[in-house]
Amino acid sequence: MSTFATALRLSGLAAIALLAEPLTGLADTIAAGRLGVEEQSSLALGASIATTATWLVAPIMFAQTTEIATLRATGRDTEAARTTGTALLSGTGFGFVLGAILAMVALFAGLTDGARDYLLARAAGLPVMAFAMAGYGALRGSKAVHSVSLLALSGAAVHIGLDIVSVLGTSLGLAGLGLASVAAQLLVAVLVGRTLARRGLLTIGSRHGSRHGSAWRRSAVAVLVLSVRAATLGMAAVA
Repeated sequence: MSTFATALRLSGLAAIALLAEPLTGLADTIAAGRLGVEEQSSLALGASIATTATWLVAPIMFAQTTEIATLRATGRDTEAARTTGTALLSGTGFGFVLGAILAMVALFAGLTDGARDYLLARAAGLPVMAFAMAGYGALRGSKAVHSVSLLALSGAAVHIGLDIVSVLGTSLGLAGLGLASVAAQLLVAVLVGRTLARRGLLTIGSRHGSRHGSAWRRSAVAVLVLSVRAATLGMAAVA
């Protein structure tokens, strides 16, 4: 296969994976419309805030891709696995911080009850989303872009199905839509972990303290830089 064809295939698979978030957002909007006009308005407010948090989490997917690709290409699979483990832990920690901030916004920003409940549920899912994003980055680095696309679309399908169940079978309102997102993300995170383990890319910890510390620093810096960039672009788009 030519270089151009390979690049086209990989970019196409990446584009498919990126469709997952808009699809779930559309599903949430339709489901909220079934609940009522007030709920749909509350969702619009909550979703706009949650989308900002998603912009900050998404760069985790790209933070370690190049490094892992280099390590795999040079036969340093054990080091690649340690780097993946570090990325998963640092990404999840970053997700907890963002989740705490989002929860504070939900509780103290004077939002409607529906928007508050939706955001609290989405906040609980941010560490899980960050774990999955870090795993996506490792899989991309090991040339498993097709797995990323399949996992992302599977999560979107589960999310949409749970939205339907929540609206038609429960009285949870917008909280149910937020919990549908969390449940789908949790399933994807489990599948990402299994996929990484099968590919020999899941090792937590290192016997070499200095290298491990260096990996933590590289991971933290990469996540920070990419997140600041995403936040800047997001604010510019909103403005």
